Amino acid sequence: MNEPKINIGVGEIHRGKIECTELEDGTPVILPYFVMRGVRRRPILLLNAALHGDELNGIEVITRLFEKLNPMKLHGTLLAVPVVNTLAFRARSRVDPVDGKNLNRLFPGKKEGTVTERIAYHFFHKFVKKADFGIDLHTGMKGHLLVPHPRIRVLPDFSPSLEHARALNRNHLLS
Repeated sequence: MNEPKINIGVGEIHRGKIECTELEDGTPVILPYFVMRGVRRRPILLLNAALHGDELNGIEVITRLFEKLNPMKLHGTLLAVPVVNTLAFRARSRVDPVDGKNLNRLFPGKKEGTVTERIAYHFFHKFVKKADFGIDLHTGMKGHLLVPHPRIRVLPDFSPSLEHARALNRNHLLS
């Protein structure tokens, strides 16, 4: 399987796709991605959207960022996957229509699992593990209200700074 092209030149923007698995009939399942390199290579910020195929707003957010941002004003690399669950996106479904699984509950995935487990595996290993920071753009969908809220991951040997969560000026913080 191919890897995303992250090491690009200063000021460059790259659009690509990786094949992460295939369906039973041989149809490839791909992950489209964008990379924007600033004046430094690191840190790498991962933006992703459409883990659920009916959460569409994040796709537009990523598209507009890549249209409007000046890479020479970035001090790192922006890596973005606008549609992670391409099968659910095509069906405008919250879950993958092939196996009925919720991609957002399957990380880090399985290399030899169901199609959704394989998408999770490849997204996790080819994108998430390469990033220093990540923003997962979930949005509300028809009949569902999603209140903005930051989440942080606290590990036994590491507690992240709350600076970014506080900057969002929200009343709730999930860990």
